[in-house]
Amino acid sequence: MIGGCPRSGTTLLRCLLGSHPNIGCEVETRVFHRTVLPKHVERLAMWLGLDRAVVDQLYRSSTAQAQFVERLFAEYCRVRGKPRWAEKTPDNVKVVDYIFEHFPRAKFVHGIRDGRDVVCSFRTHPSAKIVGGVAHPVETRRSVEHCARRWTKAVAGGLRFRGHPGYHEVRYEDLVAQPEEALRELLTWAGEPWDDAVLQPIYSSAIGRWRDDLTPDEAETVVQIAGPLLAELGYAEDASWVREHAMAH
Repeated sequence: MIGGCPRSGTTLLRCLLGSHPNIGCEVETRVFHRTVLPKHVERLAMWLGLDRAVVDQLYRSSTAQAQFVERLFAEYCRVRGKPRWAEKTPDNVKVVDYIFEHFPRAKFVHGIRDGRDVVCSFRTHPSAKIVGGVAHPVETRRSVEHCARRWTKAVAGGLRFRGHPGYHEVRYEDLVAQPEEALRELLTWAGEPWDDAVLQPIYSSAIGRWRDDLTPDEAETVVQIAGPLLAELGYAEDASWVREHAMAH
């Protein structure tokens, strides 16, 4: 499973892992976050490219949500011809306990990114909404405080599982700067062989965007909320970056 704070590289991880011949990982289903109701069955079948009648039968014959999810993705793997499945939803980081309890052999990949860049990206995401297959522009504007708190809570939630054999962290910055090294480490941990298919074009323009996007006041807000965690993760030794940022502006 893949999770992390939104805008932390989880979609990139999904695309890269889904390119591996042994791993099926495509759409965000949120199957670990809501009770699957009959009305959701049709969507899941459509999203995963499965026969609606088959998915409906799996749903009606399952006695628990986890059992349905297991059966659903087993069918997905059969249709895709892949022995293993993965599911990427950023909020999976909130239910790691549930995942490990109901899927004891699960592997959880926690995508982590510099919280300052996450704030800049998350506060205006999404910029479009898909309706009837057509993208329509939307204006999203979250506060810096909200985004910083969201990052802190999500990342701290995932860090609780450090040391668990089924938990692995991938830094967005490492994935961008040294993709092969980061992916080789990830696949070795997951017990999968290396395959060059996972190497895709990756752009680094979003790293360090906070230097241009955050005002001095916004940077001060971020450090007040997320400063300790930024330091713990090695993104900033202390709050001196706020003063330097203010001087640069």
